[in-house]
Amino acid sequence: MPSLIALVARATTSLHAHRQTQISAYATYSRITLYAYDILLNLSREKELIWKEGLRPSSLLYYAVRYPVIAKQIFYLFYSRTHISHCDSWNQFTFTVSILITRIAIVISFILRVYAVMNGALFFVAVLTILGLLSTALDIVQVKELSCTQASNPFNHDSDVCYSRAFVLTFLSLIVFDVTATTLIVWKLVAVIKLQGGLKKLGSESVVALIIRSGTLYFIIITGIQLGAVILYFLRFSQGLFSTVLNDYTLIISSILISRFLLDLRSMSSGVHRSEDDRLPSLQFASRHDRTTSNGEQTDASEHWMSFVKDFEGTFYDDFSSESSEEDDGAEMRMEDLASRAIVVEERLQRNEML
Repeated sequence: MPSLIALVARATTSLHAHRQTQISAYATYSRITLYAYDILLNLSREKELIWKEGLRPSSLLYYAVRYPVIAKQIFYLFYSRTHISHCDSWNQFTFTVSILITRIAIVISFILRVYAVMNGALFFVAVLTILGLLSTALDIVQVKELSCTQASNPFNHDSDVCYSRAFVLTFLSLIVFDVTATTLIVWKLVAVIKLQGGLKKLGSESVVALIIRSGTLYFIIITGIQLGAVILYFLRFSQGLFSTVLNDYTLIISSILISRFLLDLRSMSSGVHRSEDDRLPSLQFASRHDRTTSNGEQTDASEHWMSFVKDFEGTFYDDFSSESSEEDDGAEMRMEDLASRAIVVEERLQRNEML
């Protein structure tokens, strides 16, 4: 009887492992397909807006967001506990290349976006930097704990408790980071929209509309997936089958959304989608036009590496002040013109009365 129970237990375990392998394989194929489809869909724009721009810090940021993420998916595709030698080393290497580098690039892009929108407020940048460093440090802890023989569910009581805590804290820190960054961006953009007179005056191709659209999509999709992954880890019915499948989609989709945002931002910078009556402030990549130094000399911007901040930083409120001053000047000119016309009319009336 005990031998029969042991045999049934082994058969159940084998069936469970087989189902887990199938689900992981199908999920990996779907992620690679989604990634390849998005690359093909945006290849022409990437060639025009990124490749032809030369080697710039903003281009490096785009490459770091776009391409390293595929390394882990390739590892999942060819993963086998028996046929891959040095499996743990390959697992740790692909995790570092795919997840750690991509995560750092995504965090940097959000920090620079908040820096530009918040008009260079270093306090908020410092808060987001601390949260980003925390998630990066937790990722490094996970790298040291990775193993090809580890259970899929890190909340398993047989797994390393330290790894489980690092795994949970990574998700929580990323959720806090996303919520904080999105809240800061929305808070400032609401003030901008009110200053412009409401959403009706917000052009669909404006920078503010781009930030709102991309930020809302990112927050809803990524935060929803992260929360769903955490919930699945605690549900007993999943038994590790679906616990990591949903988690592995977060970085792929994050890479797709952020890279699309960077392409749209570069497109607006190059004037592809900017309309003539777009009066909203500029928050964009630095353009390729020649720049004038304080001595009046022309310098080719492509000859110098422009900083990340300069590529993202825009005079978010300077445009408002310049536009408002121009409107005030125009109003003053109109008032002066009306006053002069009134004087002329009054003089003519006086002459007519005298006659």
